Amino acid sequence: MAETLLKLTSSHAGYHAHLTKTLNKAKDLMKKEAPTEMDVVSLTSIIEQLTRKKSILTGLDEKIAALIEEPKDLEQEIFETEEIHDEILDTTSQISSLFTLHYLLKNLLLSLLPPLIRNPHNWVTMKPHSCQVTCQNPALQAVKKMPHPPAKQPLGKLLIIYRTLNCP
Repeated sequence: MAETLLKLTSSHAGYHAHLTKTLNKAKDLMKKEAPTEMDVVSLTSIIEQLTRKKSILTGLDEKIAALIEEPKDLEQEIFETEEIHDEILDTTSQISSLFTLHYLLKNLLLSLLPPLIRNPHNWVTMKPHSCQVTCQNPALQAVKKMPHPPAKQPLGKLLIIYRTLNCP
C-alpha cells in the first residue's frame, strides 16, 4: 500500500509541476499588451491542457485520498487539491474573459471602420472650446458601460484611450 501511495504521489507531483509551468505560460501570454494570433491559439490550447490536467489530477487525488489513513494528512491533501482546482478555474476564467473582450473589441472596431470611412463627421462631434467628445455610435456606447480594466491588461489601454474621450 505504501508503494502504491508513493507512486501516486510521485505521479501527482509530476503533473502538478507541469500544471504550474502551464499556468505560468498562460499568465505571461495574458500580460501581453497586444496578443498575436499565435498567442490566442496558445491560450486556446492552454484551456484544453488545463481541462485535461484537472481531470487527471482529480483521479489521482481521489486514489491518494482513499489510501491516506491519517486524518491530518487527508485534510492537507484535500486543501492542496482545492487550491489546485481553484487556480485552474481562475486561469481558465481569465482566459475566457480575455477572449470575450478581444472578440467584443474586434467586432467593435470592425463595426466602426465603415462609418468612419464613409462619413467621419457623423461619427464624432466635438464641442467648441471643450475637450468633450460625443460619440453617436451604439457600439461605442456599449463599450463605455464595460468595466474599466487596468492598463496592464491586454487591450486595457485601448479602452482607457476610449474612455479618455469622455463619450456618453
